[in-house]
Amino acid sequence: MSMTDNRNAIRRTGSEDVECVCVSLKCFDLAVLPAQGAEYAAEVSGPDADAVEIRYADGRLEIIERTDASGLISAVKSLFSGRSARTVKLYLPAKEYESVSLASASGNVNAKGLSAAVIALSSASGDVEASDLTASLSVEARTESGDVKARALTAGEAHFAARSGDIDLNRISCKGAVKLDSGSGDVYISELSAPDLTLESASGDVKALSCALENSFFIRTYSGDAEIKLSGDNGFVKSTSGDIRFVGSARALMLESTSGDIRALGDIPGLKISAVSGNLGVTVNLTGIDYLEANTVSGDIDLWCPEQALGRVKTHTVSGNIRKH
Repeated sequence: MSMTDNRNAIRRTGSEDVECVCVSLKCFDLAVLPAQGAEYAAEVSGPDADAVEIRYADGRLEIIERTDASGLISAVKSLFSGRSARTVKLYLPAKEYESVSLASASGNVNAKGLSAAVIALSSASGDVEASDLTASLSVEARTESGDVKARALTAGEAHFAARSGDIDLNRISCKGAVKLDSGSGDVYISELSAPDLTLESASGDVKALSCALENSFFIRTYSGDAEIKLSGDNGFVKSTSGDIRFVGSARALMLESTSGDIRALGDIPGLKISAVSGNLGVTVNLTGIDYLEANTVSGDIDLWCPEQALGRVKTHTVSGNIRKH
């Protein structure tokens, strides 16, 4: 391992065989990028760069920000001078690693062009961004108060979480289940393929577009709207106080909203749709339908279906109108 040091800049390079990578920072932004050759390189820049240690042993490469007095002073300084001036860049050769764990407490985490069995990305108050990643077993990206963004990701299983930030996913392909947890941010998904999808959002809107699921999907938002365009075997979509719009296909589907409107359009042989104080609108291919139930307490129900399929349709509203077109 070769090195160049001063107080505000550190550089390490090495040709050792790295199998596991662990980076744990507090005040530094982190970027992991593909290396040009067979050597890895780590660059630390910004005030108090010497608070970051780079070490290698037994196939494990570690980059750690110290928690001693020097590290604590660096953390306090970053609150006043801004975190953008503190950066760690790690360049890794192209190979499949056993595991890659990247974390920063108050900095952003950005990973590009990585391949590993297990990949974990996390930040407490920064953004997490991933692109062109391959994780044969699992990938996890989470943040407490930042955004999560992922592009061109292939994995076994995947878990994305943001407590108060947005989640933005595009071109995600998984052999196993995909799970998303959002607190108060919006969720946007496009071009997702996986066997199963579980998505829960507390107070944000949900958009899941161009998604292809082999088995089941469960999507729930408490105070946001849900716009769903996907295909799957069976699913459940629920919103407490938001609207639901579903376009796609499913063998069996349940749509529920307490105080929002619901619209369903597509090839859905088995459909149950219900709302307490919302309107319902259903346009489905009823030629091969098994059943359709539409119930609302104080809203209207509009059905667009062939006359010969009306015998398999059950509708009920307490104080609204039922219209069959």
